[in-house]
Amino acid sequence: MATRVANAERRAAHAQNLLLTKEERVNAQLDKYQATEEKWAARVAEHERREKDA
Repeated sequence: MATRVANAERRAAHAQNLLLTKEERVNAQLDKYQATEEKWAARVAEHERREKDA
C-alpha cells in the first residue's frame, strides 16, 4: 500500500516536471544542488568544530 502511494506521488511529480520549461528544470536542479552543498558544508564545519574541541 505504501508503495502505491509513493508511486502515485512520483507520477504526479513527474507529470508536473514535464510541464516545466527547460530553464525551470535547470533552476530546480541547481536549487537542489546548492541545498546539498550547504548541508555538506555545515556537516564538515560541525565535524571540524568537534575535532578542535576534542
